[in-house]
Amino acid sequence: MNLIDLFFSERDNLQVGLAQYAGDVTDAFYLNTYSNRDDILEAIGKLEYKGGRRINTGAAIRYVQDAHFTKQRGSRMDEGTPQILMLVTGGRSTDDGKTAAMGLKNKGVRIFAVGVGDIQDELENLASQSSTVARAQTFQELSELNEQILEALDDEVKGKLCVDSQLPAK
Repeated sequence: MNLIDLFFSERDNLQVGLAQYAGDVTDAFYLNTYSNRDDILEAIGKLEYKGGRRINTGAAIRYVQDAHFTKQRGSRMDEGTPQILMLVTGGRSTDDGKTAAMGLKNKGVRIFAVGVGDIQDELENLASQSSTVARAQTFQELSELNEQILEALDDEVKGKLCVDSQLPAK
């Protein structure tokens, strides 16, 4: 079962946007593109993996801030709705992700940093706090983190800060 299935089970008003990045960013859909779980899952199922040698996490964060976290694209920040970026990366960034992440966090967006490989320090620099960091050794192991990520996300949506818990680093 994937994270969308787990998280959507009790929330009819959840909005999800998706962009993929490597050297550049490709929009898949925005926060206000789909209004139900099945449509979101279908759109995700049609995606093709975006590979690339360069990983420009900083540029991707700045892009998502300007193109996705806007009222025109479905952001409900002005209504007090939690704004969360789930950033998933497969390696070290070739640009400055930390500064870009700080800009997004300063606008009130909470960042969950999920990564693969030996990049714990980079994930900690991107995430809002240590409880919003998760790391796996391989892409295949990412699904093993679903329940821990779901719990931290649930705490965020309910307005709790998860300062004492930390997602496991494998």
